[in-house]
Formats: sequence, structure tokens, C-alpha cells
Amino acid sequence: MGARFEDHSRLVLSRIHEAVAEASNAVAITYANMVVRSFKGASNITATNSQPSPPGSPPAVNTGELRRSFAWGKGGEPRNENGLNQAIGNGLKRIVGTRLVYAKIHEFGGIIRAKGKALLVPLNAEARRMQKRGNIRAQKLVYIKRRGKPPLLVKEIKRKRTSRFQLDPGFRIGATFILLPQVRIPARPFMRPAAAALPGPAIKAAKRALTLGLKKRGLI
Repeated sequence: MGARFEDHSRLVLSRIHEAVAEASNAVAITYANMVVRSFKGASNITATNSQPSPPGSPPAVNTGELRRSFAWGKGGEPRNENGLNQAIGNGLKRIVGTRLVYAKIHEFGGIIRAKGKALLVPLNAEARRMQKRGNIRAQKLVYIKRRGKPPLLVKEIKRKRTSRFQLDPGFRIGATFILLPQVRIPARPFMRPAAAALPGPAIKAAKRALTLGLKKRGLI
């Protein structure tokens, strides 16, 4: 008379791996949410507050596109419309980030150089709205040459001119752009501060997800 034992080790290991993968997902989601929340402390660029956030703080919110673009995925290269793929894979690697090209220069700072003659940099809220609409070329902007200073492009309200490059001081100037060969962008990090604050929340999220995953699979 003997006893028969069945080897279920592979099944058990597979279920443990699934639970650990769910814990990895929880950490990635926690980090992505922390990055998104970091923008909530930043100022909003509006008609009354047209200044960017101070260097070293998260970027001021203009369109909200960068904040909305953050997502997470499993391994692989980010591919989906929100920034990351919902990858197929058995690994535990997770990616959190965005595919927006300007995210990097906000995070680390840097210099943007003109590909053509000059960069068109908005100086006021009206110019930013015009740039956002993408109809700058359709506007009749006036070129203003300034001695010893970069030139301007302006939108005249109730257009009047005393000469080709001079504006009558009696009327208002609307959207204003300055023409520059390059622009230095200071670092306004949003991912690194969230990563520095991640360990505590990540451990808590991983423990909760792992415990739930093991219970769901009858392993504890």
C-alpha cells in the first residue's frame, strides 16, 4: 500500500508569478498617479496668469496634454496613444512615462535651437492662444525691428501705422511674439521628485496587491 503524490509545483509557481505581476502593476500605477498628482501643485497658465512655473517646480499647466499623457505598460517600448503599450509579455518589467517629445526638456532642461531663421516665442496670453490654435500664418502680423534687441511680430488691434516699422501708440497691441535664435529651458522636473517619494507608497501598494493576488488564487 502506498501514497500517490502529484506535482503541482509548476501550477503554484505560475500562480505566484501572476500575483507578483499584479503587484508590479500596482507599483507602476502608483508611480504614474504620483507623477500626475505632481502637476496639481503647479500653477495654470491663463489669461491672468501668463507666467511659467518657477524653475525646479513642475511645469505650469497650459493645455494639460503632458499631464494626461502619462500611462504605464508591461515591458517593451511605449506605443499606445496615451504614451505606453499594454504589452503582452510574461516579464515583471513595467514602464511609466510619456511619448510626448517635449517632456524630456521640461524634466531636465536644455536649449531649443531654431531649425530655420528664428524661433517664434509667445510673450503674452493672446500669443499663446494663437499658437495653440495653429493659425499664426493666417494672421496679419507686423514685423517690428528693434535696435540692439531681437525683433517682434505683433498683432495690431484697430490697425494703425505711422511707418513701416513703427506703431501708433494710440492703439492696443494684441498677440506678441519675439524672434530668437535659441531658447534655454530651465529644468522643471516632475518625474524625478515623484520617483524620490515612491518607495513608501510603492511598498504599501505592492504588499496590498500581492496579498490580494495570493488570496484570490487560494495560496494563502
